Amino acid sequence: TPRAAPLLVWSAAGAVVFALLAAAAREGDALYALFTRTTALLGTGQHWASAHVDWAAGEWRDWPAVMARLGGHMSNVPPGAPLLYRGIELLLPAGLAESLQRWLLPYQCHNFDLLSYTPQQWASAVFGMLMPVWSALAVLPLYALARRFTGADARLAAVGWALVPAAAAFAPSWSTVYPLISLAAFWLLARGLEGSRPALWLLASGAVTGLGTVVNFALIPLPLFLGLFALLYDRRLNAARVGWLGGVYAAGVLLPWALLRAAGGPHLFDLLPVSMRFHLGLD
Repeated sequence: TPRAAPLLVWSAAGAVVFALLAAAAREGDALYALFTRTTALLGTGQHWASAHVDWAAGEWRDWPAVMARLGGHMSNVPPGAPLLYRGIELLLPAGLAESLQRWLLPYQCHNFDLLSYTPQQWASAVFGMLMPVWSALAVLPLYALARRFTGADARLAAVGWALVPAAAAFAPSWSTVYPLISLAAFWLLARGLEGSRPALWLLASGAVTGLGTVVNFALIPLPLFLGLFALLYDRRLNAARVGWLGGVYAAGVLLPWALLRAAGGPHLFDLLPVSMRFHLGLD
């Protein structure tokens, strides 16, 4: 609502400020921390992977082989985030990329691996450095959900997001943006269960979930949570409605994967065995 807008802006800004303060407290320089964690293999790894894939040769089309070759954390990560970084590289104007590289260069001018990157690869790291901003946007679907289910207490939920310690402590990890994806999918599902044009909302909820799984398999349990919520919340459910709702949502989940496959990329079920072998090999 318009009356809640200042509160939502305040909460989102607070979440960003807390993330910057936490990074500065640990590293002394918040921007240095955000850049080095974004570009490090042992941090989030997705930006590092995007710079070590032979895109011109189409290596990304065989992502299971890429996962096995890159190893480490990337043995478990689907191609969504590296593809996004690659897309940013292709879209960045040369002049802007060079300016951003000059700004970031002092942070890692001694790192020979980074010095081999193109200006576009340096500049694309800014998207990862902005993870505190993307994470802070979670206050929007959080407020919308709380308003739908609790009414007057919705503002408390929005304010509380800025105080979640993990959102600040793990910046700029991609993990901090998964709540935004999950809450957006949850809100779309709730709209589909209650409002008009349910198929459109449910398909959108599934598509957001599917996009999340293209980025990280950590979101694979989300359909189970949303399905259990629907079963407990929708009083009109019967076997036919369950099948219809589940089918529309599942079609949405598979849509991003189908588009990726149509572009020549890997299939979800090509990647899951590689990821599971990585997990099962952990102590």
